[in-house]
Amino acid sequence: MFVTLDAEAVAVLRCPLCKAHLQSRTDSFVCELCASTYGTYAIDTGSGKESIYDFRIHRPSYCCPAGWSEWDDKQDLYEDTYRDLSNVDNYDTYAREISGVATIYTEQFVIAGKVLDVGGNIGKLRHFLTDAVSLYVSVDPYLNILSDMALRRNLLKAYPCLHKPLNFLAGCGESLPLAEGSFDWVHMRSVLDHFYDPWIVLKEARRVLKPGGRLLIGLRVAGALGSKQGDTAVQHRIASTIYRARTKLRQEGIPGLCKGLAARIRSLGREPDDHMWHWTYANLKDVLLRVGFAVEKEYWQQSCRYDPSCIYVSARRDTPPEIGIE
Repeated sequence: MFVTLDAEAVAVLRCPLCKAHLQSRTDSFVCELCASTYGTYAIDTGSGKESIYDFRIHRPSYCCPAGWSEWDDKQDLYEDTYRDLSNVDNYDTYAREISGVATIYTEQFVIAGKVLDVGGNIGKLRHFLTDAVSLYVSVDPYLNILSDMALRRNLLKAYPCLHKPLNFLAGCGESLPLAEGSFDWVHMRSVLDHFYDPWIVLKEARRVLKPGGRLLIGLRVAGALGSKQGDTAVQHRIASTIYRARTKLRQEGIPGLCKGLAARIRSLGREPDDHMWHWTYANLKDVLLRVGFAVEKEYWQQSCRYDPSCIYVSARRDTPPEIGIE
């Protein structure tokens, strides 16, 4: 079994819309205050069918906010790319991935207590966590992220933590289905540039943190240590594309590279960059202050091969800011 929802996670569940308590029903949670129902979705993990609770907000197409379709297209592009990479179950790639961030999670930042991983994917962060973590929950909008897990044998070998059932909620950072003041840490790695509304996401992160709780963000930024002069979003896309092409060539040879190029060609007409935002160092520091966080530590990732501008920032939930929005 790869998916679970244990009693401690259920205890902090709330309606993602109105934040009211939820009533448990057979295969669903119901909010009697706003009349919303959150059901289950069946996925095939490769070893059988399992159920995931879907806490995403489903609107009629004619009620979607402006810009939502753009986010939806970019999310589709991200999921296409993720599926392509997942089909290559390469142990060496996973080992390099682990070694690239090991220092961050074992030496630079000590994560303990109850942890919420926003955009947490399949829960790889658990590889670096100790018994000091009493609860781990991953929230991600990618409903099928855990499909075929049992078939990815090298992934499971590299990340033994994935054998342990994951508290997974299909949901968005802008509308977390969780109670206020429930977590000691909120983790966001490589996701702040993917959100539809990062301002609301950070507000939500602050809401679910306990007083004095901490937010850890890992993000590529421009305009500080490691950034090249004249660094732009276009340059980032070029560097990212070259990196992905080299990875495809190394792992799958020319046939794999051609397959990847064909997938890119099929996506023509959509923005090839799956990021909604391109953050600067200054903007990241400013938005944390405005939301009500006090930055405690910064660490620049030294091992990122194609992108030398990845920063990890830990920030404490502070008193409400007295700064206005200009």
